[in-house]
Amino acid sequence: MEVFASSAHRRHDPPAEVSGGLSMPAWEVPQRAEVILTAVREAGHDIRTPREFGEGPIVAVHDPAMLLYLESAWREWQAAGTGRASIIPDALLHGRYREGVGKSPEPDSPCGRIGYWCFDTATPIVAGTYEAVYGLCRPPGHHAARAMFGGYVYFNNAAIAAEWLVAGAAGRVGILDVDFHHGNGTQQLFYDRAHVAYASLHADPARMYPYF
Repeated sequence: MEVFASSAHRRHDPPAEVSGGLSMPAWEVPQRAEVILTAVREAGHDIRTPREFGEGPIVAVHDPAMLLYLESAWREWQAAGTGRASIIPDALLHGRYREGVGKSPEPDSPCGRIGYWCFDTATPIVAGTYEAVYGLCRPPGHHAARAMFGGYVYFNNAAIAAEWLVAGAAGRVGILDVDFHHGNGTQQLFYDRAHVAYASLHADPARMYPYF
């Protein structure tokens, strides 16, 4: 079996996250991928370096404005002089926030911008996040929707790969998601698109993240 792995994922190494009201060491860390890669090597599989595909496959499933935000977020955060080691939202664009008054424009403030795109406090942005998530590698992807990221993920890697395969005349593609959590982003991206069939086996969202 050919396995494609990139060391770029190591650049995304947030020091902490906020979960359940507590600040704690981040769960989504480089060691998760390294453990799997070690097992793959020991099993004798061929490990190869992925090639560059450009932005096209990403914007085929994600809002280009979200891509632009993730690409520029850390530079803007540093330019604002916050001095903080990661970007975590303190206000989120809740669906009822502007109910009846129209769509909200994207804020100019670096603190406001992350809350415009991110839906939780467990998905911080650090200096190497964009370079790490640009490839089809760690962080994982199934919580990222068309114009929203969160749940440790920034781009929906599985959806990007599926859409790329379909565009390459692969016919219909199926995604079987066996993660413990519901892949809300992948479901949204392909909910009304017959060319990709999505099945998710997960804990009941009534009791488990992402809850909705």
